[in-house]
Amino acid sequence: MPRQFCGLLALPILCLLSGCGPNVGAVTLNGTVLGDGAPASGLTVQFSPVTGERPSTGFTDADGRFELRYSKDVVGVLPGKHHVTFSWYPEAEGQKPTPAQRAVLAQHGDDKGEPYAVEITGPTKDLVIAVETGK
Repeated sequence: MPRQFCGLLALPILCLLSGCGPNVGAVTLNGTVLGDGAPASGLTVQFSPVTGERPSTGFTDADGRFELRYSKDVVGVLPGKHHVTFSWYPEAEGQKPTPAQRAVLAQHGDDKGEPYAVEITGPTKDLVIAVETGK
């Protein structure tokens, strides 16, 4: 019986060491999104690797701050060059985006504008994405 138990313990350890666990090489990334100098709250932030690999996503809070998740179990983003896009979904019928949200969406929205380009080389704390419309 003890040998069977040891075998059961060895399987998860081998799986983690071989790379089938949650370690995908993602690095932590958090930051703030500003639109014309104001926090852009309530936005979905998506970092899509230019290589076509799986994107990481986050959501801006009331202060425009976000943290990226690669998956439900993995916090972070893959290192490399990314196209960053933003989207917004109204919480109530007839709700309009704030001026800060409009500024970001007009230039880097997922349905219009150009993606924001950024290269991630390692763990990143306090990345600021500031969009200015010139108004």
